[in-house]
Amino acid sequence: MTNRYKLQHIRHTGEYPEGHARRYPDRTTGCRIKSGMTKPNRLLIPVSAPWKIIFLLALILLMGSAPTALCKSTADAEEQAVLKAARKFLDAEIRRDYPAVYACFAPSSAYLRTHNYQQYLAEAKAAPYYVVAYQIVRVNYIQDNRDPQTISTADKIAQVEVEVTFAYEGAKRRSVSNIGFIFLKEGGKWYKS
Repeated sequence: MTNRYKLQHIRHTGEYPEGHARRYPDRTTGCRIKSGMTKPNRLLIPVSAPWKIIFLLALILLMGSAPTALCKSTADAEEQAVLKAARKFLDAEIRRDYPAVYACFAPSSAYLRTHNYQQYLAEAKAAPYYVVAYQIVRVNYIQDNRDPQTISTADKIAQVEVEVTFAYEGAKRRSVSNIGFIFLKEGGKWYKS
């Protein structure tokens, strides 16, 4: 076999002919391949440059989405906490459990600064309407407190949009109102503002 045919044979089959030793060390093992042996299988498949770029971009996108998933789960947990506070407040309103409703107000609430429990109770009992049902539509936003001078103890502020059904005392009349209730996070707990 001439050298030309030997090279073509090696290129096409990856095998070295009998009596021919490879001159250069093999790239995967660092050893010379002796005659009659086939080329060892490579663990890593050679990849062209465009595929390397595509692979790297996919890897970057996957790694970039991991913090987003963490933030999303944190945001979901925060939203669930706000919804829990909203349900607690609205369920107490439906039961007309006045002490429970009053306990839902934030310590820094403007209402609590101007009304004690007795004043709140008098207003609540004198109201011509009361809550009989509600449907939470969505949490419109949850954000950091951007006005610490006005609301000094709140870490975060949220708005919960609710369809509230009111019944009127002494009448069979009902009305539905869409209300954006504001909630404040103080000391790690959500309260009605």
